Amino acid sequence: MLKTICGTAVASGAFVGSSAAQDAVVSPGESIQDAIDGASPDDTIVVESGTYKEDVTIDVEGVTLEGPNAGVAGDEGSRDDEATIDGQVVLSEDGTALDGFEVSPPSAESTQGSEAIRIGNTPADVIVENNVVRDFERDDPNGEFYGVDGINVFGGVADDPIEDATVRRNEVRNLRNEDQAGAAGISIQGNVEGATVEDNVVTEVGEEVTAYGFGVVIRGTGNHDEVPEDVEVVGNDLTDVLSDPDSEFDGVGFEVEADGEGYTVTENRIEGNNLGVEIKVAAAETEIDFNDIEDNTRRGIFNDDDATLDATDNWWGHASGPGGPDGRRNPAGKEVGKGDEIEGSVEFDPWLRRSIDSPSR
Repeated sequence: MLKTICGTAVASGAFVGSSAAQDAVVSPGESIQDAIDGASPDDTIVVESGTYKEDVTIDVEGVTLEGPNAGVAGDEGSRDDEATIDGQVVLSEDGTALDGFEVSPPSAESTQGSEAIRIGNTPADVIVENNVVRDFERDDPNGEFYGVDGINVFGGVADDPIEDATVRRNEVRNLRNEDQAGAAGISIQGNVEGATVEDNVVTEVGEEVTAYGFGVVIRGTGNHDEVPEDVEVVGNDLTDVLSDPDSEFDGVGFEVEADGEGYTVTENRIEGNNLGVEIKVAAAETEIDFNDIEDNTRRGIFNDDDATLDATDNWWGHASGPGGPDGRRNPAGKEVGKGDEIEGSVEFDPWLRRSIDSPSR
């Protein structure tokens, strides 16, 4: 059965997961940006599978860009042929959305091109979901000091925040930076009020050739002093974030280096990194519970802040709880925790005796 959309006949069901009305269709050989430039507010633009070698900016309010895998999580094996954007994607207007694409830009050769997907300017209610971001690196050995990011929510304006951004069900993998600085899978940065990072898979960041790396990081920006507030990091897999073994720094599954408030980290799998969790500031404003934190090579948690971090009700990889210099001790003061090690002021008791798949204290 055929249906006609804007004068174009397409096979019914060609766009897996697409549920909204389609106001324009982009086929291989056509420009996604041209379709956005011609769109009206709240339009839905459907992009067919194929490769699109262009940078894309979604700068019309309420526009949704749907790929062939709209509604299908980035790590699902049932994804159809991808619409691959061989360039950077920027979302800069209220209510815009990117759903169901593969984004794999050329190597970054400047700070302007160092993010595969960027939520920027000061939009509200932007959604980035069901995408695959992969195979992104820096190739600028003599350039400025900057890293590469898979998805960056960047609040660069001091007096006007990004509000209520959502990053969910994406897969971010194979990010590296052999030149200088680091790599981050998902970054919440600068003046951001309300962000949800949910059900993403972030893996193979740093690839042991990068000075440092993050699965998910909350951080400030050199543009101003505003930092993120009210950030939820829920249900993500943050694995295999590994720095160069010769580096003095680490690959970190989840990091806080912004002195904001309202940081919630729960139901995540944080495994196989150099550091599972690193808290540099805002320990009193960060709650880490009901996570699997195990098999991280240096520490499960390193709290470098003076305040105590609430990390109760987590699974540390062993029923005896966390070990390390500040882990579980028996009454004689000897270490008995055999799980991932912790260091710093960390409240860990009670802990889970099993994985979050079957939590039990």
